[in-house]
Amino acid sequence: MEIIKQIEAKNKAIKVINSCKTDEHFESSLNYIDLYYKKFEDFVGYNELKRLIKQLTESRNKTDELLKEIENYNDGYTYKVGTHHYGSFNGVEYTNSFSAKEHMDEYNGDNGIVSLETNNKKFAKEVEDHPGLNGHPVVIIELNINNDE
Repeated sequence: MEIIKQIEAKNKAIKVINSCKTDEHFESSLNYIDLYYKKFEDFVGYNELKRLIKQLTESRNKTDELLKEIENYNDGYTYKVGTHHYGSFNGVEYTNSFSAKEHMDEYNGDNGIVSLETNNKKFAKEVEDHPGLNGHPVVIIELNINNDE
């Protein structure tokens, strides 16, 4: 019966570890596996769980680095995304279409409306039916950065 409880506890630890999103979550999962080790004295299982935490932490850090590179990438166009949300307005300027689209995707018309001003005509065409625009047109701004058709 004790082995079943140990397997259940280890499976729960794996679920807890896999659900981690922040450093605080990973710290809590370390506390959990410390308790697991104290209760079951399973050194092999404990090290497997610690290794899983290390792998996921490294993976998350690499993902964060890649996302930062994407955010900082400049594709030569300007994207001004405005958010109209519950009576407030927030405007953000981006230097690449990925970051602008990611911002726009947070809104679908029900939870806020976005506006877009860009000098990238191709991107404007791609997102003209975006639900967050709620039927509003994309404003094409003229800047002498790139010429696209």
